[in-house]
Amino acid sequence: MTDYLTFWQSKTAIFRRELAPNELFYSAAMRPKLERLLLQCSQPNGLILVVGPSGTGKSTVLKWIYDTLEVAKHEVLLTTLVRDETTMGWLTSRLAEFMGVVVPAVGSGNDLTPAMRRTAAAFDELIAEHLSLLVTIDAAHRLVTPESCGEISAYLNLQALAGSCVTFLLAGDQRLKHLILSIPELSTRVAFTLEIHPMTRTETADYIDHRLRHAGVAATFDSDAVALIFDLSSGIAASIDHLAESCLIEAAFMDVRVINRTVVQAAAAQIYGDKLDDKPGDKPSAKALGDAPTEVSSGTEIDMAKQQTILGTPSWLTMPISQVQPTDGGPFGSHPHDHKSHDAEAAGATKPIDSGIKLTSLFKSEPGRNRS
Repeated sequence: MTDYLTFWQSKTAIFRRELAPNELFYSAAMRPKLERLLLQCSQPNGLILVVGPSGTGKSTVLKWIYDTLEVAKHEVLLTTLVRDETTMGWLTSRLAEFMGVVVPAVGSGNDLTPAMRRTAAAFDELIAEHLSLLVTIDAAHRLVTPESCGEISAYLNLQALAGSCVTFLLAGDQRLKHLILSIPELSTRVAFTLEIHPMTRTETADYIDHRLRHAGVAATFDSDAVALIFDLSSGIAASIDHLAESCLIEAAFMDVRVINRTVVQAAAAQIYGDKLDDKPGDKPSAKALGDAPTEVSSGTEIDMAKQQTILGTPSWLTMPISQVQPTDGGPFGSHPHDHKSHDAEAAGATKPIDSGIKLTSLFKSEPGRNRS
């Protein structure tokens, strides 16, 4: 690893490192959607969905919202589901802990009314303080039955009768969308849905170029290499990151600075293994790794079965670690086609980025950002 980084004159991994706020990448189609999402999250708005395949950046969007909303006006609970939920009881305990409320035991089969009443009293305090609460739940496709969504529905109903201060932002794959739309009490409360799609071939090329420029790495991915990376990754950002990083490692071994199809094939073999069969959704096809260039045009339909082949941290969208400051490219950072000098960003790229989010807090809830 040291020799590989020395070859590219970098102190950190190029594609697998966490990006700084001013290194934000977005497609032209995504920017207006993100602006609308931020607007919807900035006020009590019922239910918001962020839907997309694994590795496309849903969790990254949640972290970005968490750090972007103004602390003085918004409480933000960021949590995730680590198991399938089939019944009520999972949400109220997290809300109560987050709000600093002591509630009776919450569990399957228990009466939730006393716990929900005390939690609702904490909501009344937020309303009195002119604050809003955004409850962001990652991996929400683990809500597998209508009953598991019952608490969300109940809290939305309470707000319809009294004051409104809570918005629920759920992120997950298409299973989440299908479940919510199958529940009339919730489908009518959806205020906004952000659908995140895999990148097109053109966006993949822009993304690779963007990452290289911000890292200050003098590497070139030719068109055949980009086409093969796009085909193997299905446009999933996390997969692109792993493939592109592996390409840079293989190029260092080969002592070349132009990544072509041969380098990508060698890199893919390191990820998928030397023996590659042709099972859809399992490993790359023989065609993809063959000698003939793969012709894929921008906007081609993605083979959804391959989307989870390579997992990793999504990075098509960069998460700010504090309040976002507008840049020359607007509130969401620089555009991938903006070729201004990035020497300053590259110089600071080696600094570790602290998200301010503790892993243990995601299982339950830490106190709000305004609370001690």
